[in-house]
Amino acid sequence: MTTPYIKIFLTLIFFSGCAYNVTVKHYSTPTKLPPDQIFRPSRTFLILRVPPLDDPEQSSFGKALDLIGSFLPKKTKQRYDLPLSRANLDQIAEHTAKTFRDSGNKVVAFQISYSSQPPVWMNQFTPTSSLWISPSDFVVKQEEYEVTTKTEQGEKKEKKYKVKVDYGVFWSFYAEPEHKLLSEGSLAGYAPILEEEKMAQINDLEEYLNPQFWTLATKFLNPLKEEILPHEVTKYRQISKGKEKLELAYKKIESNQWQEAQSLWQELLKTDPKNWEAHYNLGVSYERVAEWNQAKKEYLLAEELAPNPKIRKKIEKILIELSRLVSPAQKISKSESYNFYKQKIAVLPFANESIDLTGHEYLRLKIADSLSHAGYSLIPIPTIDAKLKEKGIEEGGQLNLLSPKAIAKHLGGDLLLYGTLEEFKVINVGIYYKRQVRLAVQLLDKEGKTLWKTTAQTINQSGIKPEAVAESFLINLATTQLEKIVKTYLKAESDETAHRALETLPKPVGQTLK
Repeated sequence: MTTPYIKIFLTLIFFSGCAYNVTVKHYSTPTKLPPDQIFRPSRTFLILRVPPLDDPEQSSFGKALDLIGSFLPKKTKQRYDLPLSRANLDQIAEHTAKTFRDSGNKVVAFQISYSSQPPVWMNQFTPTSSLWISPSDFVVKQEEYEVTTKTEQGEKKEKKYKVKVDYGVFWSFYAEPEHKLLSEGSLAGYAPILEEEKMAQINDLEEYLNPQFWTLATKFLNPLKEEILPHEVTKYRQISKGKEKLELAYKKIESNQWQEAQSLWQELLKTDPKNWEAHYNLGVSYERVAEWNQAKKEYLLAEELAPNPKIRKKIEKILIELSRLVSPAQKISKSESYNFYKQKIAVLPFANESIDLTGHEYLRLKIADSLSHAGYSLIPIPTIDAKLKEKGIEEGGQLNLLSPKAIAKHLGGDLLLYGTLEEFKVINVGIYYKRQVRLAVQLLDKEGKTLWKTTAQTINQSGIKPEAVAESFLINLATTQLEKIVKTYLKAESDETAHRALETLPKPVGQTLK
């Protein structure tokens, strides 16, 4: 048998089982991102896009749940904005952030958004990507059916109904700062079909629907992991036993002495540079410790020198696999961005357009406290007031005496938060009772550019039955006066308004507004 045939024979033996199996763990590149885009998840800005929480009429959620509620016992909640509840949104953000961390990436911030446009401050976080998550509309399907029962009088036919609720989660992944769509997907779910008898047994719509939506909202992360995040995969390689120094190196590997085995292969190649098995074995040893360049170099030489086309094709397949792999060292982003939350915010005195004399002061303190709790860095309010007084400014209505740039420079702040209390009142006219707080706020950078603005309000109102007008009027009047005495006048409405005003600001994951 000639020498070339001996080589081919030994080669076939090598790849047919007479070899040492090596397990190599890698992180595979995402299935829906090209290799040159795998760095994108390293700094992701997460956006949970929903209709306004205080305006369910802008979506079908409220209408759908009203319809469900009309089929349920009266004690059951008639409206439940299930996917829009703040607790759910915070949980989804934290679960998503953990999924990114587990793959060596990071969610730099998240925010609730009512808009499809990227927030103006997003680039201050230097994100490499943004992930938009949107719950779909609820679709309620009602179906009537007929039930026939036998009675003494004969057959009795009765119409009944069953209800099915469909919903889902959509997501879109963009490259930033260019805001180019890289990948998108969705996951559908539904609540089990409810027949009339079963619906009568449901006492709390929240308890029934919440676990099902939460399951769906976390399940969508499973396909997301494979499509846009590096994920762990296991590959199997084989080390050739060979003869002489190859056999000696093989024995070293069996006792986990990889460095000694590498030295033997390298020594062999000095005298036999065309020994493809030595090159291949070196490739495996380098791949095992994620030394990619060296591994590819040795595999390429082995592919070129291997005497059998089938063997060359198998090595070629390994090289293709390597092109889709990320080493543990590479999968973790080393970049750090300017910390948005270290920027000093000055919560300026609020302007007051309401008829109340103190509401604007309470809301300013509440806004500042909520921002601090959410991780923002604030200039102390006493410091702000003292410095503004030096410029002759003692209330919010006087802030237009100086430009935002001049105020920021004088206070040493990076961001300025302006606020205007537009409504702060109770209307008590016997047949009608209304409590209302409305606040407009905006955030400016130190150059005076508006980064964000919003208006939030809370209204609690009720109609009074004619026979209870007098009693209700006196009770509501007494309640208002008592609140003013103990300094809790419209406190619940003020706290809710402050929360709604700030809920579309970016927050570190794990931090929530008070």
